[in-house]
Amino acid sequence: RQRFEKVFRIGALKDMAEKIVSRVISEQFKEMTNYFRDKFSKTTQNMLDKVIEQLGSITDTAGEISTDLSVIFTDIESGIKTTLEDLDNRVKDVYEDIIAGIAELKELFRTEIFETLQNDIINNIIDQLDSSELTMNEFWERSKEATLLSLRDVWFVRSIEGIKAQINDSLTRVKMRVHIIAPKLKDIDLVALSRLKKHVNIRISTNFDLDNPEDQRGLNQFVDLPNFTIRHYPRENLWSINKDFEEVVVCAVSQTEGGEHEIAGIGSILEEHIKLFAGLLEDVWIQSKKLDQVEILHRIKRPPEPLLPKERITPSITLPDTNESEKIISSPIERPDDALKEPIKSEPLQETIKTSIATPTEPPVMKNQIIPPTTAIGASKGTLSDQFDDLLKNLPNMTGNNIASTLQDLQDGILEKKGFSSVLRQIRLSISAIRSSPNLLTTIERQELTNKINFWRTKLNI
Repeated sequence: RQRFEKVFRIGALKDMAEKIVSRVISEQFKEMTNYFRDKFSKTTQNMLDKVIEQLGSITDTAGEISTDLSVIFTDIESGIKTTLEDLDNRVKDVYEDIIAGIAELKELFRTEIFETLQNDIINNIIDQLDSSELTMNEFWERSKEATLLSLRDVWFVRSIEGIKAQINDSLTRVKMRVHIIAPKLKDIDLVALSRLKKHVNIRISTNFDLDNPEDQRGLNQFVDLPNFTIRHYPRENLWSINKDFEEVVVCAVSQTEGGEHEIAGIGSILEEHIKLFAGLLEDVWIQSKKLDQVEILHRIKRPPEPLLPKERITPSITLPDTNESEKIISSPIERPDDALKEPIKSEPLQETIKTSIATPTEPPVMKNQIIPPTTAIGASKGTLSDQFDDLLKNLPNMTGNNIASTLQDLQDGILEKKGFSSVLRQIRLSISAIRSSPNLLTTIERQELTNKINFWRTKLNI
């Protein structure tokens, strides 16, 4: 009961306290609400009033602005028009200035730059072109002259008649020395050779038959001449002439199936060509055999027995006996003329040809004619050094003719043993200088010749 009362009292106190707190809080909130309402409403009302006032002022201002916009737009439009007109005028002025400037530049370019180019550069180019044209024309004229000159210096030979005419023409202009190469002896104009002066050294390389009477007659005309030398060259592949080492004609010879010769060659007076072909021609001369080296007895053709009388067979059999060569050389010396003349006078033409081809007495005649070159060779026995020593030793006692003859032999020996050399030309010039002197040389001339000989020996390593 007490507890109940205690609890009851506590509950009543709690309820009462709660009510009191609740009422106090409610009153406080109410006061706060009223206070906040008063403050907020007043503030809001004041603000709204201000806004309304401002809106009213704005409305008035907007009305004023609306009334002034037309004026402003009009002013803006007029200002823009004025600005555009002014801009258009300025653009026109600038355009006119630009057009005038361009026209002035064009005129300046035409008057200054173009005329300067035309007067200075273009005219200079034209002058240079004219000068170049003159130069080209000058070169063209010179080239034509040079071409004509080269055609005069170099020519071609394509026929047998052409090379024969060329050789004959060269023989008319030969000065000191000539070397002729022909397929056969009959191809050489011996009449033209006979007209040459005696101081001209003549060398011939050709093919000949010592059994042929025509070749024998041709050889007999020149074999005794001191300035004439012939050698046997059987190949028949070259037709050429070397005149004074100043003019050379070289033709290659080929034989057709019909036995005819065809040639093609070149002639020149150019020093380069002469040096080029001189070695070839001198090689032919070296390869050719001397007359004393040609085996005459082995080249005699034995004709068929029925064509020859029995009386003439016996001499032809005795000829090959080499043990009686001295008799062969000496005994028939007086017989060749009679042997050649008798068939011509007494026998018909056909029999004369047969007899002349097979006459056994003609080879000894040729053997007799070989003696001059053999003697010349015997006179110059020994080496080239010995020959030079003999010449220097006997020089004070020798006439110009003798010295020239000795130098000629030395020249032939040098050409045979040493081949072509520039010394040969110097020797030839020395020969031409003293050949016509029948007297002894003076002391000065002997000293000069001695110096030349020593120089030649040095060049030849002798």
